[in-house]
Amino acid sequence: MLIFTPTTTSDSDLDSRKMKLVYFSNEFPRDDLQNFNDKHHSHLAQFICEATWAIKEEARNLPTELKKLIPPFKTLVSWSENTEIREGLICGAVDGVLLVVVQIATYIGYAENSPEELTDFPNLNLAGLGIGLLASTAVSLSSTLADLPLAGADAVRLAFRLGIHVLDVSENLEARDLSESPDTWAYVVHNIDPDIVRKELDTLYLRDEIPGTGKIFVSAVSRTSVTVSGPPARLKALFNKSDFFRESTFIALPVYGGLCHAPHIYDMHDTQSIVDQNSLLTVRTKSWPGAPIYSTSTSVTYPAKKDTELFESVISEILTQAIYWDRVISGVVERVKTTVTSEVALYSFGNSIPLNDLNSALKSSITHSNVSISNLTTFVTQVAPKDTTPRSTSQSKLAIVGMSCRLPGGATNTEKGLDVSRKIPADRFDIETHYDPAEKELNKTMTQYGCFIGEPGLFDAPFFNISPRESQVTDSQMRLVLITAYEALERAGYIGNCTASTQLQRIGTFYGQAADDYREINQGQEVSTYYIPGGCGVLGPGRINYFFKFAGPSYSIDTACSSGLAAIEVTCQALWNGEVDTAVTGGVNVLTNPDGFSGLCNGHFLTKGYNACKTWDTTTDGYCRADGIGSLAIKRLEDAEADNDNILGVILGAGTNHSAEAVSITHPHAGHQAYLSRQVLRQAGVDPLDVSYIEIHGTGIQAGDHEEMQGIMDVYAPLTRRRSKDQPLKYWRRKSKSLIKVLLMLQKNAVPPHIGIKTEINPKFEIDPRKTHIIAISAKVKTSLTGNIDRLIGYLDSHPNTNSADLSYTTTARRYHHTHRVAIATSDVAHLKRQLSSSLDKVDLINPVGMSGPPLVAFSFTGQGASYKSMSLELYRGVPTFRKHIQYLESLGQGQGFPSFIAALDASYPNEHAHSAVITQLALVCTEIALAKHWATLGVKPDVVLGHSLGEYAAIHTAGVITASDAIFMVGRRAQMLEEKCKVGSYIMMAVRASVAEIVES
Repeated sequence: MLIFTPTTTSDSDLDSRKMKLVYFSNEFPRDDLQNFNDKHHSHLAQFICEATWAIKEEARNLPTELKKLIPPFKTLVSWSENTEIREGLICGAVDGVLLVVVQIATYIGYAENSPEELTDFPNLNLAGLGIGLLASTAVSLSSTLADLPLAGADAVRLAFRLGIHVLDVSENLEARDLSESPDTWAYVVHNIDPDIVRKELDTLYLRDEIPGTGKIFVSAVSRTSVTVSGPPARLKALFNKSDFFRESTFIALPVYGGLCHAPHIYDMHDTQSIVDQNSLLTVRTKSWPGAPIYSTSTSVTYPAKKDTELFESVISEILTQAIYWDRVISGVVERVKTTVTSEVALYSFGNSIPLNDLNSALKSSITHSNVSISNLTTFVTQVAPKDTTPRSTSQSKLAIVGMSCRLPGGATNTEKGLDVSRKIPADRFDIETHYDPAEKELNKTMTQYGCFIGEPGLFDAPFFNISPRESQVTDSQMRLVLITAYEALERAGYIGNCTASTQLQRIGTFYGQAADDYREINQGQEVSTYYIPGGCGVLGPGRINYFFKFAGPSYSIDTACSSGLAAIEVTCQALWNGEVDTAVTGGVNVLTNPDGFSGLCNGHFLTKGYNACKTWDTTTDGYCRADGIGSLAIKRLEDAEADNDNILGVILGAGTNHSAEAVSITHPHAGHQAYLSRQVLRQAGVDPLDVSYIEIHGTGIQAGDHEEMQGIMDVYAPLTRRRSKDQPLKYWRRKSKSLIKVLLMLQKNAVPPHIGIKTEINPKFEIDPRKTHIIAISAKVKTSLTGNIDRLIGYLDSHPNTNSADLSYTTTARRYHHTHRVAIATSDVAHLKRQLSSSLDKVDLINPVGMSGPPLVAFSFTGQGASYKSMSLELYRGVPTFRKHIQYLESLGQGQGFPSFIAALDASYPNEHAHSAVITQLALVCTEIALAKHWATLGVKPDVVLGHSLGEYAAIHTAGVITASDAIFMVGRRAQMLEEKCKVGSYIMMAVRASVAEIVES
C-alpha cells in the first residue's frame, strides 16, 4: 500500500497533510456537453481536438457495417445530442467515449480555472468505477496539466475500442434486435447477501445446464446491493421465473453496450487486443504512472510501472473483475489512518451513492481529519472572467462597432409596420413596355411592383476623389457601398493606423452582391473607358480599399439571396483566422434590369400582385424584390474593448452550408438548415432553448417557408426538450439588413411587427391541435381490403361522433399494415365516409405496395460432407475481420470447456492427422458462422437461410434464432456425446444417389 510521510513535522507545506482524492464515476455528471466552453481554456481545447482525431482514426478502421453507423462529426461534443447514435448498435462505445470526454474535459476546465487545486498530479489519489477508471488513468499518466490532453485522448480511444470489442463479443452471446429498444445486461438487487445470490445462481446453473458463456453472474458488490449480469433474455427469464429473484427488490441498470466484469468470457488476449501500444500517444511521450489509482477488485492501488501496463490493468479489471466498492473504501480509510492527514478533500463529478458511502466511511472512521466534497462540474456553469483573453483569434467573440444602411421607405419603416412596395419607378426602367400580366410575350415581367430606395444616384463625387465623368458611369451600387462604408466607419470612430487593430495593412472589405444590373443595362448602352472599373461589381469592395488605403483583402461575394450574410460569414472567418483585425462588410442590391424581374417571374419566384413579401401567409405566392444597402464595421471583441469602441452587438458563431438534399436547387431543406443551426450554436456555446429571437430567410413561397419553419422547430423548439411558457420564440425575415435591424432592436428593446401575414398563417405550418388526420386501411388481398372498408363505413354509420384523432391513431400507429392499402386525409366523419365510399370503386385499381432495394440473398450452410482440413485457410491468414470472428468464437468455446479448434483451420497439422469429432465439428460450424459475420461486415446479409446437418446450427444462428454461444454449446455437447456413445471407426456415413424407395427395394 502506498504510504506518504511528510518531510518534517513543523515546516511542511499545508498540502502535505491534506489528502486529495478524485473520484471518477461510471455515471454521466451531465448529459449535455454543449456547455463546455473552450474559448478561454487552451488545454481543454487541445484535449477536445486530440480526442476527436483519435476517434476519427478509430472509426476509419471499423468494419463497413459499423462505420456507416457513425455520422460525420466536427467534434465529439456533437455526439451528445445525436439520439440515433446514442441509442443505436454502438451505444456502449459512444457512451463510454462521452463519459471519458465529460470527465477529463471537466477536470481540465476546473483545473485551468483553479490551478492551485488539482494540478499537483503526483500527489493526487484517484478512484473510479467502470469506464471512469480510464479517465483516472489519463490523470495518473500526466505529470502536469499540459500532459493531460494527450493522455486523455488515449483514454478516449481505449474507451471506444473497449466498447466495440465488448459489442463484438456480446453479439455472439445475444444479438440485439435493432427494431426494438435495447435490453439491459445488468440488474442491481438491493439489500441482499452476495453469497446467497451466488449460491442461488449456481443452483440454477447446474439444474438447467446453461452454457458457461451464457450464465448469469455477480459483477459488482457494494454495502447495500449486488449487481448481476448476463445475456438480456436470460436475465429477464431469471427475474420472471425465479421466486428468489422475483421477490427481491431489483432495478434494471442502463447497461446496453454488452457484458463486462466477466472472467468466464474475457482473458488477457482481449485486453492486449484493445491496448495496442503503437497507437497510443502516451507511449510516444513516454508517460509513467504518477498518482495512484485504487483497484475496484482489491483494496490496493495498481502496481503498474509504465503507461501500457496501467492501461492493461484497468482494461483487464473492467473486462474480467467484479467491482467491490467496499474494498476501495477500506483502502482509502486505511491510507488516511496511516498518514498524518489533517484534511481529506474529495473531488467528484456530481453526487453519487459510492461517493456518499466513501464520505460516510471517512467521517465515521477518522476523527482527526476533516472531510470535504467539491463538485468539479461547477466549472461548466462558471462564466469566464471579463478580463480573460481568448486563447487564440479563432476563439474570439466578434464586436460590431459601426453600421449604416439605405433601405426602401427610410430607416423606420419596419418600426412603423409599413408596407413600402410600390410600382417600379421610371428611373429604373419603363414598366409599361416590360409588363405582361397575360404571360404571353417573351422577356416580359408578370409583376410591376417592388421596394425601392429613393434617388439611388445621389453621390458626392468630389468627397470620394472621383471625377464627375467617372461618377456618372459608376454603378450606383458601388457608390452606395462607398457611402455606407464611410458612415459605418465614422460611427465606429475609426482613425487609420491609430491603434493595433486599425493598421491599414490589416483591414479588409467583404461585400455580397448578386446582381450586375447597372453594367448589363445602363452601361451596356454606351461602353466607355469606365465600363469595367465603374460597372464590374467585383470592384465595389476594392473601391472602399482604394479610398481608405486598406491593404487587406477585398472580396465580392455572390451566393444569390444569401450574398450579404455570406459576406458577413466570410468576414467572421477572416477575423477568426487572424487574416484581418478590422473588416468592413455588408451587402448591396439596386434593381435596374427588367430581365431579372422577367426571369424570376417565369421561375415562379415573384408575387404578381401588390404588397411586399407575404411571408408565412396562407396566400403567399412569391416574394417582392427590393433595393437595400447595409454596411458593418466588425472587430474582435478584445480589440474593440481595448480601443474603447462603442459595441453595438457581438457575434459568437457563424456558418454556411448548402441544402444538398432539397427537392430542387432553389429550395431550402429543413434537415440541412437544422444541422447548420446546431453547428453554429455549438460553436457559440449557446443552448437553443436560450434563443428567443430568430431571423430567417422568409422566402414568401409556400414550400420554402414551410421547410425553413420546420428547420427552426427541430432545433429551437424540439419535441424532446420543451420550451417553457416563459421562453417564447419569435422569428422574422432575414437578409443582411436584418442584422442591422436586430442591432436596433437591442438598442430599443423592442420587436417590430411582422407585416407579411395579410390573411391567415400558412396552413403548411404544423399547428396543434391538428384538424386533419390520416385514416389507413390495409389488407393482404383486394377482397379483404373491400371488406375492411365496408366494415369501417358501417362502424362510422353507427358511431357518427367518432373522434378523427382517435381513429387515426388506431388505424395507423396501432395496426400492422399489409400490401394493399388505402389512406385518407380527413377532418370530419362525413368527409371520411364519402372518401371511403369512393375508394370502394377503385380497389381493383390499387397496386400493392412492392418491395424495393437490392435483390434477395440466400445463405446455404453445408454439413460435414463438404468440409475439409484447413478450410478457409487463406481467409484466416489474410483477412483480419474473419480471423477476429474465428478467435471470438474459439474463446466462447473454450469458455464452455471445449478444446481449441484453431488447429483444424491453420494448417498446423498434416492433412492426414485425424482431429477429434469435437474439434472438427466446432471448426466447421464456427467457420460458417464467421463467414456469415464476415459477409455482414461487407454489407451482405441473407434474407433467407438454409442448412444441412451441422450447417443447420449455423443457419439458425444467422437467422437470429439462437446465439453463437448456444450454437457452440449444442454442437460441442453433441460431438462429446458422439465420442462417448460411439466407438471410433465403428460407424460410417455414405451418400447414395437414389431415392429412399429404391434403396429399400434394393
